[in-house]
Amino acid sequence: TSIMEGVTLNFHEEGTTTLEVTNDTETIKSLIKDFISSYNDAMSLAETTSKVELGSSEEDIETLGVLQGDGMVHEIRSKSRSILTRLESDPNNLDQDFNTLQSIGVWTSGRENRISIVDEERLDDALANHFDELEDLFRDHEAGIMNRMEDYTDGLISPLEGQIVNRRTNL
Repeated sequence: TSIMEGVTLNFHEEGTTTLEVTNDTETIKSLIKDFISSYNDAMSLAETTSKVELGSSEEDIETLGVLQGDGMVHEIRSKSRSILTRLESDPNNLDQDFNTLQSIGVWTSGRENRISIVDEERLDDALANHFDELEDLFRDHEAGIMNRMEDYTDGLISPLEGQIVNRRTNL
């Protein structure tokens, strides 16, 4: 148990072997893709619920989202995108070569509030050769994207003080 942190080795007989411990990059890549999909689904839902589509004349409304005109929906979309596209410029927080999703090949596509893997080779390189930096980009306590996103969403959905609960109470 003292050879490698978090690993217990059980030896059954004397001999020689090679043990190779590597990062499970395929699982991490799959989780990144799952995150991208979930983010895009959430932004699609926000757009659908706040959408207004006019009909053939300006007075005809074909589609009116249930949250149309709600400023909180716009704020959620805007703040979420801001968290994901933020450039972390403090070198004490993140390696400056890996301080934004764009540095690992994940970025927005056009004007839509969606993200995608735009450079799979760059992502594969980060997974294979810069795993610690990639992990920091997502998980760093101060600047990690997932920690910032979690802090933001916790502020939205907290059952006692969350913005959504407060909005519901006010309504």
